[in-house]
Amino acid sequence: MRISSRGKIGWVWVTMMVSLVWSGVAFADGDSDASESKRSASDWGAIVFDVGVLRPLGAIQTGVGTVLFTVAGPLALPSDGGAGEAWDVFVRVPYEDTFQRPLGRF
Repeated sequence: MRISSRGKIGWVWVTMMVSLVWSGVAFADGDSDASESKRSASDWGAIVFDVGVLRPLGAIQTGVGTVLFTVAGPLALPSDGGAGEAWDVFVRVPYEDTFQRPLGRF
């Protein structure tokens, strides 16, 4: 039985996501509160969904937002605070949502 290259990529992706989630479990702080260390299945599902779907989409959104800001930023300069608002909408918010938000917290 041959596995297509697309199937191999899918298995690699799944393996990477599972490894990432388990690495967080392995390196968890031992001094944390017991209630924090015991997560429910829905918490782990939220983390896996976040790592597997939302973070990659957020990275794409941050890149596209940066490109859009290069177009919209100069157009927003004449308005009062427009460039700052454009930066917040197109770049800052997607960046913070992708790279600074705790895993599994929406």
